[in-house]
Amino acid sequence: MGDAGSTVLGGAVSIALLNGQGSTTHLWSAVAITLPLIADAIYTLIRRLRLKENIFEAHRSHIYQRLQQSGWSHRQVATVYIGINTLVGFAIYFAGIWGALFSLLGVLSCIAIAESKLQKKAIA
Repeated sequence: MGDAGSTVLGGAVSIALLNGQGSTTHLWSAVAITLPLIADAIYTLIRRLRLKENIFEAHRSHIYQRLQQSGWSHRQVATVYIGINTLVGFAIYFAGIWGALFSLLGVLSCIAIAESKLQKKAIA
């Protein structure tokens, strides 16, 4: 997304959270809809710390970047992220807070699956 995209996304989430009027479902919905990107950023930070990499240096180790480096096209990566966000949106729409929590488990599972596949590909 780059700096400009992340700034817009951060601003939109902040506004949504501030306008939540105390609704737990609204709060979790705002966080959950950005979950694929937030979870990737948090996971990448933890992974880089674990590998003792300098977290203040530029890098290309987000899962979406590593998928492209492994041979996926930009279109394939974008389609997967759009699909995951669409599923998160439907889960929130139809199941409210439970959909948001289910989405968290789903996104964490997707990260684990992607990481295991990327590790296998790196070994091969």
